[in-house]
Amino acid sequence: MILPKGISSWFLLTLLVGLCSGALVAERVSATESSYKIGVGDTLTIEVWGESELSGSYQVAASGSIRRGWLPAVKVQGLTTGQAKEALTAVLKKFIREPAVKLEVTEYRSQRVDLIGAVVKPGSYALKDKPDLLTLLLAAGGLSPSSKGEATILRLTRESTPFKSISVDVSSLLNVADMSQNKTLQAGDVVYFPSAYSEQSKEMAMSQAVVVTGAVKQMGAFPYRKGYTALNAIIDAGGFTKFASPNRSKIVRGKGENEKVIKVELGDVVNHGKKEKDIVLKPGDIVVVPESII
Repeated sequence: MILPKGISSWFLLTLLVGLCSGALVAERVSATESSYKIGVGDTLTIEVWGESELSGSYQVAASGSIRRGWLPAVKVQGLTTGQAKEALTAVLKKFIREPAVKLEVTEYRSQRVDLIGAVVKPGSYALKDKPDLLTLLLAAGGLSPSSKGEATILRLTRESTPFKSISVDVSSLLNVADMSQNKTLQAGDVVYFPSAYSEQSKEMAMSQAVVVTGAVKQMGAFPYRKGYTALNAIIDAGGFTKFASPNRSKIVRGKGENEKVIKVELGDVVNHGKKEKDIVLKPGDIVVVPESII
């Protein structure tokens, strides 16, 4: 059997094991229920037996709590689903004798990672039971045939600091099971998988491109042109998703010690016509549109 470049028999076996278990590793429910920490923006589906008013979907508010009807606010941020169920049950016991509660996370928004570039299914993925690169790469269908077998993790750890860049030898991870390359991911990470250009072609492509990632309809790299602005990049990316927080957008510019983050209030630009807030981009810029936290 001939495997695509960058795909080893070890990787194929790992993928088949995931499929045979009923789902890819990133989608396993049992492990997720015991380890995933609920965060702001997540949606919980709750059933309280005999209490239709309290049953339904709850979105975790910016306060980290959920509430509905006569139910007092229940803090669930940072809890697993099991712990959240216990917290909710404890509150309900003050009003209901022996409450029966079912609780699960049905929409993961608080802890996500964007995979862009040469993977089969680029997009935004939830960090669930195992927040590592291999888990999400499996969920994304693996590397595409054009992949160079490398990856770069872009990580913004604080509001006012630039991205930290982490290089990964994906070929070693997949072909010889070098688990030192199976990096632990964090919410908000952007993982870029370059295509197998020649070095000259790659440098030329990157020098003429702007990357757009986050809460946009089509993440990716777009050709740079003179006068190209953040708004132009958003338009090329198909616009914002319904969960976008445009006024919290950032432009990441430069590398290493020269790397800096520029805040850009794209909501004011798009919704209120404040063109003076738009920013002219430079080749190699990364435009990041975060999701709303509420």
